[in-house]
Amino acid sequence: MILPYCGSEFQKKFNTATLTRFYAIWFLFYDFVCGRAFVTEHRRLEGGSIVVLEWIWTKLKTVCDGDTIVVWNGFQDIRVRLAWIDAPEDGQPFCGYARDTLMRILESQDLCIRKLGEDCYGRWICQVQTVSGKDVSTEMLRSGWAFYYSPKHPSRNHEFVARSAIAEGLGLYAIEGYTKPWEKRKKKGLPC
Repeated sequence: MILPYCGSEFQKKFNTATLTRFYAIWFLFYDFVCGRAFVTEHRRLEGGSIVVLEWIWTKLKTVCDGDTIVVWNGFQDIRVRLAWIDAPEDGQPFCGYARDTLMRILESQDLCIRKLGEDCYGRWICQVQTVSGKDVSTEMLRSGWAFYYSPKHPSRNHEFVARSAIAEGLGLYAIEGYTKPWEKRKKKGLPC
């Protein structure tokens, strides 16, 4: 993607909010013309190195279950596993509730995704946000219809939200002895 160059003089003249609006308008234009947009976020780590995080604007196509969706990025369908959560599998009690909750959270068809990796089935493991800025995994944890699950990419924020749902006894946390989805997969001998 071609970004307009904004030299240091331009950056000195305008504050961060103005630059953010400028780039947001540029990405909307690019999305309109090309059918998809990338938003690149730069974060400086404590050691001074810079990490580049790439967000992709997509359109929701299907909600498969409580933690898997299919999105269209303008070129292909992408099967996405929501990062930091694990919802009931098909055949488990309350699978429908988890799926319905996810459908309610994804009120708009436009989503921003950030790929963190891939699982053993080839699904992208992604942080997913609605265009209104809601983190979808956080909302699922807050509702209590998904468990905190993060074998590779831990998140203290999501773990904290899950602990709050446990303390309040929401959704699945209100049911004693409920088999966690990863335990069910392990019993079946599934890889992930």
